[in-house]
Amino acid sequence: LPTMTKVIEESTPLLAQQENKVQSSFATTEEEESNGDNVFTYSSTNPRLRQSFGRRSSVVMWSTSLRNIVKERPNINLAARLLEYAAVTSLRLGTDPSFDLYRTEENEGWVKKISRKILISNFTTMILNLACFVLPILTFIEPPAWCSGKDQTEGLTCSDYFRMKGPNEDGNIVHYYPNFGLPLISLESTFIAESAAIFILVAYLALRFGLERWRFVATRDNLRKIVITLMLILSQLFTYAFGADKNHPAPFLRVAAFGIFYSDTLNDLYVVILMLPSIMSVLSILLFVVVFYAWMGVVMFFGSEEGSEHFSDIIEAMWTLWICVTTANYPDVMMPAYNNDSITWIYFVSFMIISFFFLMNAILAIVYASYTEQQDRFVESCNNKKEDALKQAFDELCDKETRLVDRETMYAVFLVLNEDCVEIPYIRAKDAELIFEVLDDDHSNSLDETQFLDLTEALFYKFESADSYKTFLAQYFPSFYDSDTFQKLSEFVTSRRLDTIIDLVIVLNIIVCLIQSWDLLQGTVDAADFYSPSSLLNDGKIDTVWEYLETLFTLIYFVEMSIKISILGWKKYCASPGNLYDGTITVTAILATLYVYYPNSYSNSNLIRLVMMSRVLRLLRLFNALPSFKLIIVTIEHVLPSIKKIFGMILFVMYIFSCIGGRLFGGLISRDPNNPVSSRLDGTDFEANEYWANNFNDMASGMNVLFNLLVVNNWPEEADGILAVTQSKLSRFYFLAFHIIAVVIINNIIVSSIIDSFLNELGEMEKNGKPTFDIKVKEIEYKDRKFLYRVKSMG
Repeated sequence: LPTMTKVIEESTPLLAQQENKVQSSFATTEEEESNGDNVFTYSSTNPRLRQSFGRRSSVVMWSTSLRNIVKERPNINLAARLLEYAAVTSLRLGTDPSFDLYRTEENEGWVKKISRKILISNFTTMILNLACFVLPILTFIEPPAWCSGKDQTEGLTCSDYFRMKGPNEDGNIVHYYPNFGLPLISLESTFIAESAAIFILVAYLALRFGLERWRFVATRDNLRKIVITLMLILSQLFTYAFGADKNHPAPFLRVAAFGIFYSDTLNDLYVVILMLPSIMSVLSILLFVVVFYAWMGVVMFFGSEEGSEHFSDIIEAMWTLWICVTTANYPDVMMPAYNNDSITWIYFVSFMIISFFFLMNAILAIVYASYTEQQDRFVESCNNKKEDALKQAFDELCDKETRLVDRETMYAVFLVLNEDCVEIPYIRAKDAELIFEVLDDDHSNSLDETQFLDLTEALFYKFESADSYKTFLAQYFPSFYDSDTFQKLSEFVTSRRLDTIIDLVIVLNIIVCLIQSWDLLQGTVDAADFYSPSSLLNDGKIDTVWEYLETLFTLIYFVEMSIKISILGWKKYCASPGNLYDGTITVTAILATLYVYYPNSYSNSNLIRLVMMSRVLRLLRLFNALPSFKLIIVTIEHVLPSIKKIFGMILFVMYIFSCIGGRLFGGLISRDPNNPVSSRLDGTDFEANEYWANNFNDMASGMNVLFNLLVVNNWPEEADGILAVTQSKLSRFYFLAFHIIAVVIINNIIVSSIIDSFLNELGEMEKNGKPTFDIKVKEIEYKDRKFLYRVKSMG
């Protein structure tokens, strides 16, 4: 995405001839606020602006002159809406408001006025988001579909099933129906909660229709929202009329509503759908190879141990070879044949070379090429939309002769953004002046088109006064702060010398912890002796050399933290993630020391050692001097936003498959002696590995099974357990479908994103010696004061 590349080193104070004009735009003095002279008294619909009224000298209010400008120039409202669209598009790709929420009309009806006031409220957005989250969460805490129908026939609830316990063959008390353990609410409570969430969605759509009328249904996105809401209503009516059913579609509709109203998951899935034609070509070749080798294997191993175990028929052979492709059963699958005749090595190795090493990597290459192409096209489209919106806003605001936007017009735009555009952070009058100063780098008191195009980034700058970073000593003890002794100490702390010394202390600390833990690491310590009250570790006293050293290290870390806070100040100290981590570990170590050595029931000093060992992570920053390590860190920072979206897509797919698995296999994994299905697991690998908790008895347990399938290892045992209880090989298609969608496609998208980011960062660092994106703290001087703000700039 295009980011701000201008470097603003300094900015001069406002020109003297412009002071009167600025004063006419803002009411800043305490006298003006108290007397009400020239103070903007418009009854704003924005709660953030209303809350600022009545605060003396805390928030600078907009004056009536700006409101008059907005009324005289209706195009300012349009420009503000275009700016919001451009700014939000730069934050969330693909955001495309389909309605003019902020356009005011003369003599508009009361319905439109009320709808607009409610829709632009932050409270409305919060309630809508809450309803979107509640819908899919209900699926995790409502009674599962498999046991809901048994309530009436057997008089038991799902909670009763989940609480059933009894002895197993070894005499241990176990759950008869293993589950994740989440509390369940009743079907009536689920109905009420879901009805409330649907009511919020209906109210939101009604308000949108009240504002836009028939223009609201003219876009595809809005039609999707209307359709999914109607389907939720019909689902609720069906539940009310006939009760919950195993085939109840509500869980699927809930996550669909979440994806349509709240997240961009459906758009991400659409990108995957566009990739399918190119992926299917390689999958077709892979299928042909699997079928051919399965056919050959059935013929080759007929009548042998290998044939009876893995190649009894063409379907079993294809399943065996597909597991080989996932590497979950290799080389176990070939050992019966290989032990008898080593020539069979050619069959298995040739299959793995063609399928695993070539075709699976060909799929990765195609996914990488297709995904990057789709993403580049998508980003380019969004950037073009953003630039077009900014240029259109500039054309609406600029003087037609000079092609410049003056300061007062920009302040009027900020006023509209504050009142109506809730996606934009509230712009204080001081920040409005600073934003303009940052953009007006030629100090002409106006913005040309090039400067105006940087506005969307500048709207999100957080300005802080440089004075706010003054330390306690500098503010209240300036003479001591300015003394030579303190300045030398400050120079020592801000240099690398103190950190180097502390790093050496951490190394010594780790050596001491290793010496203390040596016997534990060798496995020669008896647990009873280790936790015995007579042990020196558990006497609650500092009476060993190692405990004295631990206390000394804690004291050194506390002194380091105190000195840094005194020199840097609390705000600057907390601005560093490394300092925050060190401070947290130090405070935790102090609390652990007090907890262990203060007389109480807990006196195991091993707790202090565990906290101290956490400090070893600080030594990772020593690797920051290595270019390769820095490249990895920058790649991780760069790829996180896109990975976040892809993980959302994986969760969406896992949710859908968990719902399907609950309906197909819920309640089948059981140790209930009264359930005849439970005996079908006797003698299986599923039982031998004690995979009882890997089931679809509830939604959360199903999600755990699917995560295990993502990891791939040992997934055939879980599939064979389901095969044993269903006694149908059709159950394998469930696992096959999930593996292709989640592992072969979506997981390869994650790998593609990491490869793409790594190659981009590697090329940029080799070319310029800098990462692609860099966060810099800029300083601007305005009215004899210095302000700081952060800028993400190209490397």
